[in-house]
Amino acid sequence: MAETTAPPPTPAVPLAALLAQGELGLRQIAGPERSDAVVHWVHTSEMADPYPYLLGGELLLSAGVLLEDPDTYVARSVAAGAAALGFGVTPVYDTVPAGLVEACDRHGLPLLEVGTYCGRSTILLADAARAAGVTAVTVDHHRGSEEQQEGWEYHDPSLVDPEAGRMDTLPSFRRTLHRAGLEDHVVAVVGRSPQIARLWQTPLGLVFIDGGHTDEHANGDYEGWAPRVADGGLLVIHDVFPDPADGGQAPYRVHRRALASGAFTEVSVTDSLRVLRRTGPGI
Repeated sequence: MAETTAPPPTPAVPLAALLAQGELGLRQIAGPERSDAVVHWVHTSEMADPYPYLLGGELLLSAGVLLEDPDTYVARSVAAGAAALGFGVTPVYDTVPAGLVEACDRHGLPLLEVGTYCGRSTILLADAARAAGVTAVTVDHHRGSEEQQEGWEYHDPSLVDPEAGRMDTLPSFRRTLHRAGLEDHVVAVVGRSPQIARLWQTPLGLVFIDGGHTDEHANGDYEGWAPRVADGGLLVIHDVFPDPADGGQAPYRVHRRALASGAFTEVSVTDSLRVLRRTGPGI
């Protein structure tokens, strides 16, 4: 921070207060567990070095487009007076880079994971659908995936329905769409994927599979929705990890199954995201 600036005219907001707002989709994953940090403003930057543009007290938001050296990036952000770093998972990374987590722990900078569920992927797809003049349809039971249940790593108590005592991500999902101005471009279907697939008859230009990571769920999604992909349409599969050390193997096996069928040809690979195009019949 090259120069000292006057504090902003608005009151500072404790970082803890922002984390307590479940609808914001923020989760602290590194840095001081009980930080007394306060946020004066929010700044978005995809610069490799945000230091010259920070005034101090920012919640710095980034998707890591130009992130090459996490330690230097964090050290410079701390030197500039940043209050915390919010890292958006997708479209560049599937998860928050381990090096960034370690650097934030080392330099004492709170690191927040931003919006990995409750609609972030849908926003990206819906924005593309809006530009193309088509509609995005989501299929989700909104009871949370395995890792979001109580006792698991990604459990968020603020998303538990107090009456049912179960996860309910639908209200947060709808708020996310509203804030993004995309409600008119998304049809949200609530239910189990195989059940909805049995009722669905319309050919689809793109199917994005990003569901459960058991073989039962992954194969159920594939068998239910791959037949609906139109000729020349795209089948997109997330969390494909050839190395078991990197993640579950069910999506990887579905990916291999799709290629072996002769019905799909791979056209793009980005981290764990595989994009396949229908080039033949069947699944």
